Amino acid sequence: MAQAQQEELVWNKTLLVVSVLLGLLAAGLFYAYDWRMRKKLTGDVVTVLRWKRSLRRGDLVALSDIEEVTLRKQIAGELRGVITRRDRTLLEGGNVHLARDVRKYDFVLLNDILGAPLDSPSRDLGEGMRAVTLRVDPNMTPGDMLRVNDRVDVVSLVSFPGRPLRSYVILENVRVKGIGGRSANPEDQPVGAARARGYRPSMRTYRSITVEVKRKTVQQLAQLLPRLRGKLIVALRPLPKGELGAEAGGELNPELLPLLEQPLPEDLPTGG
Repeated sequence: MAQAQQEELVWNKTLLVVSVLLGLLAAGLFYAYDWRMRKKLTGDVVTVLRWKRSLRRGDLVALSDIEEVTLRKQIAGELRGVITRRDRTLLEGGNVHLARDVRKYDFVLLNDILGAPLDSPSRDLGEGMRAVTLRVDPNMTPGDMLRVNDRVDVVSLVSFPGRPLRSYVILENVRVKGIGGRSANPEDQPVGAARARGYRPSMRTYRSITVEVKRKTVQQLAQLLPRLRGKLIVALRPLPKGELGAEAGGELNPELLPLLEQPLPEDLPTGG
């Protein structure tokens, strides 16, 4: 009888030890999973600024009026012009006034303040990229179909010495940064014959687009454009899968590089 009780006691202690070990293992797995998820989400968040109290238009902005909050990058990206911790210096200096009324817990936007630079398109340029404006054929543009951040190919007629005149893709898969001299999607405006026929939104045209290219491409375009024998034609293309900034073009068609080595006649008819 005593031996049976002793065996039962040993068994109970064994079960207790096993239970404790299993509990510790479960807790360890939980904390490891939690740590992994937190680490995974760390790169997907951004710290933005929020108003701590309601203010009226014209009020002087103090740093004590704002606080920092963390948002998912996807959500923050939908808040156009939201000021992040990185841009906090825009509110410093003691000379920033409100351009409009703000409410407590509203996010701090560039449009809320005076004395700070506007939401410049240059902030959205990729590293090493430049925005260059090209004159295009208004009769060969995508009209209302074209929007800022769309991707396009730019095509024109090019004359090589000793070769027949033919069309080339000048730039391929470049991102549109401006349309008709505007960095935002322009309102529909009648131009030329469209105005004469009566205003119809579907007839919106423009004579220039601004595209994102690499730095060296700007200089190459300066040499190439005077050699063109036709106006630039814009061809709208599908957006790449994923982010708008992924897989962007920005380089001159390599087929045209030999032409840049040729001397540029002063009387060469200009195109574009």
